[in-house]
Parts: sequence; structure tokens; C-alpha cells
Amino acid sequence: MKATGPGIKGEGQTAQSHNHKLDKDGFEHYPSNRKVTDPDVLDFVDELIRAGGKPKKILKYLKETTGKRVILRVVHNLVQHLRAKRRGSDSVEARLKAVLRKFFANRDYSPSIFVDDSNKTYPITLQTRQMSRFFEVFPEVAMLDSTHGTNSSLYQLFSFMIGDGFGHLA
Repeated sequence: MKATGPGIKGEGQTAQSHNHKLDKDGFEHYPSNRKVTDPDVLDFVDELIRAGGKPKKILKYLKETTGKRVILRVVHNLVQHLRAKRRGSDSVEARLKAVLRKFFANRDYSPSIFVDDSNKTYPITLQTRQMSRFFEVFPEVAMLDSTHGTNSSLYQLFSFMIGDGFGHLA
């Protein structure tokens, strides 16, 4: 084989033999041969994931069903892919907003979600109708929120929100 062109000169040879051992075992370990593509199997695996199936159990099922040499890494990637497919392509903030809107649509709560210009969510407030009425009647109110056991040290976390009569929050 010769390659020529402006400023290019070269010669090479190709060999029609392999410099490594070829066998069925090595062929089955190629990533393209481990991939699960059967839609019926993928649907069943998606149901297993929704039901809380463990990756090792899914691995066992895939090995028995497909006959392929599936490895645990393939199962983890498959779980991640199926969850992302189910979740959609929206951002975390958009999904959170949709979940909150759906959850509070028919209830006695009113959520408020504060988003900045870069579409990043900051505080999320949840108020009952009674809390909203109290805040309208008494606008200079200090609100306190507490959570317990949400951090690694199990300390209580507090947040304060103070509003004045002009609608300014501090």
C-alpha cells in the first residue's frame, strides 16, 4: 500500500492474521455482545426496578433469560438508563416543580417556589390556607421552620423568615 499526496509519502503493509488468540469466550465478553436489547426483557427489567429489585437479582435474571454474559456494570448502566428514560429530559428543578404542583393541586396547601434568573431553585415554602390568612392579617410575623435528623450529625436545622408590612422578606 502506498500513500502519496502533497507533502505525504508513505508505504505500509497489512496482515490478514491476528496477533492474539480468538475464541468464543473472548467474543462473548465484547461490550456489544453483552448488551441487552430485547424490548420484552427491558420492559420486565423496568418493572423489576420499579418494584425495588436489586441489581444482583436483575443480573441473575438477565443471565438466565438472555444467555448473554451480562456483568454487574451492564446492569447498573441499564438501571440508570431506564430511570433516566422514565424521568424525562427535564431539569431537577422542573421535575420538582411538576411534582409539587401535582401534589398540592387538590389539597389545602399552597406551595411557593422561588427560582433565580439561572433557573436555580432556592426556598420552597408550603402554607396552609389558615397560615396564609394569618399572614395577611398579621404581616409582621416571624416564621420558624425546623427539621430533625436530616444531616449526618442529626442536629436540628432551623430557618427563619421575617416579613414586614411592605412584603419585604428578611
